[in-house]
Amino acid sequence: MEKKVNVPNALTAVRLLLAPVVFLLVIFGYNVLALISFIAAAITDILDGWSARRYGHTSEFGAKFDPLADKGLMFAAFLSLAVTGIVPWWFFWVVVCRDFLILLAAIIFLGGTSVKKFPPRPLGKISTLFQVFTVAAWILQHIFSSPVLTVAAEDVLRVSVIFTLWSAIDYAKQGLKMYNHKEG
Repeated sequence: MEKKVNVPNALTAVRLLLAPVVFLLVIFGYNVLALISFIAAAITDILDGWSARRYGHTSEFGAKFDPLADKGLMFAAFLSLAVTGIVPWWFFWVVVCRDFLILLAAIIFLGGTSVKKFPPRPLGKISTLFQVFTVAAWILQHIFSSPVLTVAAEDVLRVSVIFTLWSAIDYAKQGLKMYNHKEG
């Protein structure tokens, strides 16, 4: 029987709650607290995935809300960073458009085809990892404002853009494969 209250679900719930906290902390300029909250939220993602796999604590709640918590956290972080001018708006739109297209494809495949799973892709996970590094690097650069941190933050952002776009292409290719397989 599926246990609704377990460690992974609790960690997912914490991440869901931390997303608006990170947003507000960045908006109001509490960047040290924002960075700590963001890192804590990112750690909950690592721990809930590990715990779910290690101890078999998978659930319908986790399957639905873990990706929502991940996307909510990243959306809140990048939106607040863009609104405050810490990261460029174009980067926010690259991330949001990729995620929107993936979500749309998942809805179409899960709702309109016999496909019942649209699992994360390895490049998607790498993209998310670099997006996490990007948030942390830009907040850190904003806190300490040093030339070295500025260059590092810009470099991480460039790598993040590459992986974000590359993963979008990878998801599109996978979606087409799934569609063609369904048709054939």
